[in-house]
Amino acid sequence: MKFDVLTLFPEMFKPLEESIIGRATSKDLIQIIAENVKYYRSQTGLSQMKLAIKLDMAPSYLAEIETSKQLPSLHIVEKLSKEFGILPFQLLYPQELSKEHL
Repeated sequence: MKFDVLTLFPEMFKPLEESIIGRATSKDLIQIIAENVKYYRSQTGLSQMKLAIKLDMAPSYLAEIETSKQLPSLHIVEKLSKEFGILPFQLLYPQELSKEHL
C-alpha cells in the first residue's frame, strides 16, 4: 500500500495550500528559497564563505542564491538541507509558516 503524506497529515500541509506556496510563481519561490538559505545559514552561525567551503561551492554562487539571482539545483538543495539539519522541502516553506506549523 502506498502512503501519501498529504493524505496522512492534512493538517500539517493545510497552511501550504492557504499560503503563498499554493499560488506562488517561480519568482516567489526563488525569493522564499533565498530568504530561507540566509535564515538557516545565520542560525548555524556560518558566514557565506564558510558555508560555501563546507559545501564545496563558489562563494559567489551562494551569494547569488541568497540574493535570488540563482535558483539552486536539487543537488545543492539537498546539500544545504543536510548542512542545516532540515528537510529539503523546508527551504520552500515561508519562514512565517515554518515557525507556526513545523
